[in-house]
Amino acid sequence: MPISSREFFTTKPRIIEYMTLELYHPAYGYLRFVKDQYFEKVIGGILRQPAFMEIKETIQDERNTVSYEVQLGRVGSQAKSFVKEIDKYPLGWMIPVDAKVEYWLSSDLSQPYRPSVALSVGNLAMDADNVAITLDTANPRGQSVARRYNGDEFPGTRAKV
Repeated sequence: MPISSREFFTTKPRIIEYMTLELYHPAYGYLRFVKDQYFEKVIGGILRQPAFMEIKETIQDERNTVSYEVQLGRVGSQAKSFVKEIDKYPLGWMIPVDAKVEYWLSSDLSQPYRPSVALSVGNLAMDADNVAITLDTANPRGQSVARRYNGDEFPGTRAKV
């Protein structure tokens, strides 16, 4: 029996969209979150932590870059330990914090339905419970900072004992 147009347009789809955020720094490893979930969720074969997120996506701004403004709730203690580990890491503040944003559908959790967006954390502000992160395509730490010297490229910088 066919359904009426009213019934068709008032029925909500049963497919759920999941938005995931992944932060990485070599000092700490990965922080993986899934938006608006109450329990841990395995998406793409990876366990992700639940987090309340408010996301403002800007595809292009005056600098022609993709940027996200993310408000994370209830993850202040995790973010605090993440920042402390970066601070302890040798020259950790010079290494960018990488972020990846992915969108998944509940009908196929093996691969994202939109291409992944790889960004760098440009700004991070936090209080006891909440964290505000700005993600940009450009690494803000590399704009006015020289790259680290390497003993292979610059043999004069090797310590001679």
